[in-house]
Amino acid sequence: MNFDLILPFLRPIEPLLLDDGVSEILGNPDTSWYAEREGKLTYHSHQPACALASR
Repeated sequence: MNFDLILPFLRPIEPLLLDDGVSEILGNPDTSWYAEREGKLTYHSHQPACALASR
């Protein structure tokens, strides 16, 4: 599989992926995300990845 195929699906969480303070990212089917920083979870909500990828 070509990595370029999945990149559009990672765009909604790109800021979390680039944040060195985030140790874990948890995704839910309802497009909500939790990021762990220093042992604490923070909530993030984004547009569905499939909607962004189809643009």
